[in-house]
Amino acid sequence: MRARIGSAAAAAAALTGLLSLSGCGEKEVTELRGVTGDLSAALLRPEAEEAFEQNGHPVDGKLDCAHDAENTGDVVVTCTGTGKDDEKLSLTATLDPVRIAKQESDDYGLPGEFVGLLDGEELFISNCFNCKAG
Repeated sequence: MRARIGSAAAAAAALTGLLSLSGCGEKEVTELRGVTGDLSAALLRPEAEEAFEQNGHPVDGKLDCAHDAENTGDVVVTCTGTGKDDEKLSLTATLDPVRIAKQESDDYGLPGEFVGLLDGEELFISNCFNCKAG
């Protein structure tokens, strides 16, 4: 299941990078970027929840994730929520559509910059969720 989620999120973010090369008008690119950001936020949520759990702070319920619609470059997604011990959790993910578009077809990972915070303090940093080794 995780590979499918990662590949779907990667595909969504890659779409954003390809839009600028597609010859679409500015309005179409803006609309597609919004849809891509929404999809990336929805698909990133379970990955972020798993990352907090792996770092000893499971999420109470589900994280709320949304993309930064004002950003015209990378796809930036922020997830926030509460941990089982009532701690404040947040994750900021910066997904580089160009990097994702260059991935090998059998790499279902989600490269980017992922910073997880626990009560405002850094809990983890990662440059990829579910990327293959090598």
